[in-house]
Amino acid sequence: MSPEQQVPEALSILVREHREVEHHLDAARQWIPVLQSEGAVAVDSLVSELQSFGHAVRSDLGLHIAHEDRALFIVMGRHIGQQTGPIAVMLMEHRHLERAVDAYERALMQRDAEGLADAAADIVQVLSAHMMKEERVLFPMASRVLSNEEWQEVLDLIQSQG
Repeated sequence: MSPEQQVPEALSILVREHREVEHHLDAARQWIPVLQSEGAVAVDSLVSELQSFGHAVRSDLGLHIAHEDRALFIVMGRHIGQQTGPIAVMLMEHRHLERAVDAYERALMQRDAEGLADAAADIVQVLSAHMMKEERVLFPMASRVLSNEEWQEVLDLIQSQG
């Protein structure tokens, strides 16, 4: 994609989803140290924030992962494959994040401060690095290899998921 070309709508959606998820990661960075230092007392005082984070990563992150797994990676995979290389790494990290979200939700149900802090820190660390790799490597690569028609296919697949 040359500099004068417009950013494909599908790519704009994926980047916007990153910004939305980053907002939740920023909030978690504030309360993770409180959980680590205050334990169970912090769980009671932060319950609303902890529940909000759990809901956000399940819904916002879940939708974003679906958009990539079931749209971008399918179309892009025709050019670079999915079994090895950048897409394989992204898929592996998506599965890791899904397991971390599950661990977070279990810890929240049990009011386990250490489990919450560990799972949230894992999500923040892995997801921050993951999004940076996508924005610095994968998305620019997609911009180089996908045609306008393929970007439209990605958009159609994203929109079909809700």
